[in-house]
Amino acid sequence: MIDLNTQITRRLEIDIEESVDRYKSILSIPKKHGSLIKDIELVLLLVKECGGVHDDQLTTSLMENFNISFNTARNIRPTLERANLLLKWNKVIKLTNMSVLYFETQNIGYLSKGFINSYFGFLELLYLVNRRHPHRLTELYSEWAKFYEGIYGERSTQTNISQLNRIYNYLEGFNLISKNGDKIIVNEKAYLNLEKVDF
Repeated sequence: MIDLNTQITRRLEIDIEESVDRYKSILSIPKKHGSLIKDIELVLLLVKECGGVHDDQLTTSLMENFNISFNTARNIRPTLERANLLLKWNKVIKLTNMSVLYFETQNIGYLSKGFINSYFGFLELLYLVNRRHPHRLTELYSEWAKFYEGIYGERSTQTNISQLNRIYNYLEGFNLISKNGDKIIVNEKAYLNLEKVDF
């Protein structure tokens, strides 16, 4: 019988192999509440409460609610759109089915799955953490960067480090990885729960 760790490693290998057309990099979601989930939820609520909102209105609301610059606010929508949480239709921003299901169920998987499937690096970091159980994130840097280079070619070390840290923060915020004593581990239950989340 296969143990849970091996089962997850195999599932991640398959997910990495089957993943296509992922975005090369991701921007951070601005912090207001100190919780990634609450911060994403705030953005989605701004759209939900209006039943849809124009891009300029959303940008203005984000600037006011997060106390951020215009450019930072303007980049939030495409980040969430690529993660399948927002949809732009006829110049109006609306919630996707994934966002609606999140509000109905409060299942974080509906927020996290789009990020994991749409952006490079999430699956790869989960895979490396599950295999190596590192003490520090820096232990995984070289292998993680090789995954990127194998698909897209080289990029600067600083960009790779920045992206690796962002992805780590997302995965930690989604409760998919955490510290267990002095090791970083995959939250097996949360990862396996993603299988039940339909796109």
